[in-house]
Amino acid sequence: MHDAYRYDVEKAKELMEEAGYPDGFVMTIQSPNGRYPQDRETVEVMAGMLSEIGIEAKLEFMEWSSFVEMRDAHEHGDMYLIGLSASLYDSAQSLDYYGSWLSEEHIGYKNEEVDELLQDAEKGMDQEKRIEQYKRVQDIAAEELPHINLHQLDQFYAVSDKINFTPRLDEMLGIEDITSK
Repeated sequence: MHDAYRYDVEKAKELMEEAGYPDGFVMTIQSPNGRYPQDRETVEVMAGMLSEIGIEAKLEFMEWSSFVEMRDAHEHGDMYLIGLSASLYDSAQSLDYYGSWLSEEHIGYKNEEVDELLQDAEKGMDQEKRIEQYKRVQDIAAEELPHINLHQLDQFYAVSDKINFTPRLDEMLGIEDITSK
């Protein structure tokens, strides 16, 4: 983890004062309820942490379909919880969220260098060059923070000793990959 993102309440209070919010402010966080493992609990923890630096977070939980409609209509509040994933084993999918074609509409983020890097890497055939382009996108995202990445969910599986099953790295369940012993 980058040292700049360590949990530091005192540093956060200093930054709040520098930004002109010495007494904090009120904001809204919207979240699906029941879409992701412990989504409600995650947002409640976020609100508790924000309260330590004077930010009062008003929480709005909603069913997934209502949440998607709200987000697609750009009627969201100050912050919302969304899960991002990538199951294609290629950075093009996971880093696409930083491209203005997705991020500008939803969160107001646009960076022309990021757009150019992503578009070039998507078309590129030189794997080493693509790796460097994707690393640069990640460096820019680490500096500009278009998204606040909270955590990576682990996948857990329970299986019977009566079947052959090996979880896939892409988190997909292929029934053809599950056989009886």
